[in-house]
Amino acid sequence: MNGSRSNAFLGQGFSIGGHPRSSLASMLASMRAKLETNAGGYRLSLTPMRFIDAMPRWFDIDPGPHVRNLLLDSPAPVSNPSPAPSSLNRLLDRCNITARDSFGDDLKVLDDDGLRMLVAGNVDEKPLVVRILGPVEEADALAVESALRQGRSALEAEVRAMASLRMLSPRSVSLETRDKSSCLSMVAESFRHYVAALRRCSVRDISAPQIWQMERLLDLEGEIAVRPIETEVYSSSIDIGICIQEGGPTRPANCSLIYDVYSNTWHDEP
Repeated sequence: MNGSRSNAFLGQGFSIGGHPRSSLASMLASMRAKLETNAGGYRLSLTPMRFIDAMPRWFDIDPGPHVRNLLLDSPAPVSNPSPAPSSLNRLLDRCNITARDSFGDDLKVLDDDGLRMLVAGNVDEKPLVVRILGPVEEADALAVESALRQGRSALEAEVRAMASLRMLSPRSVSLETRDKSSCLSMVAESFRHYVAALRRCSVRDISAPQIWQMERLLDLEGEIAVRPIETEVYSSSIDIGICIQEGGPTRPANCSLIYDVYSNTWHDEP
């Protein structure tokens, strides 16, 4: 889905087959991932990660023909007396997408094909999408919207909701899931993008780390940071220094993941 598109770690200047790594680390964004529990299950905050980059892992969550995606504008809190006008109608019109169901201007239901078309259209708004197992009725959609406006999780409002994904900024997302492994898979996806940025190649050419490797990192304090200055790139491997520290990194990397170039595999070192 993201083949030769720009890479969030490098920004718009990324191109396949670009110049060598010279001073590349100074051009990369740092990675931050924070995993915590909430009333619905688990919440992951991840940067840099774009909506389109998250989609391959999103579609892995309870895949099947009966899954629906409830699309909302990121709801304004009840304390906001004048929320911004909805952009969903404009967004769907621009991408030539007909919603499977529509409950007013700011609540749309898409199947997976419709959501794929949407993200292929370069989403620059800040939608929020909730993955629901089975048909979505108006009462379901309104209950989810109400919960979000009250600052609660969509997973609390709808028992069939398996996950929600919110764009916090063009390069930052918040993922809520009932299943911890779905959050860990999203962090593994971010490591794929990081190595692809370092190697100036397509993300499709890079394998993802194992879920248990992500769990080992995040189970210690629930938060990790990757600073490019602490990554060493060699001809046969990439040694990624990782700081495990709650509340933001203030000390040097204290563990690492090693990506083996020739075998396209990952190895962890404490």
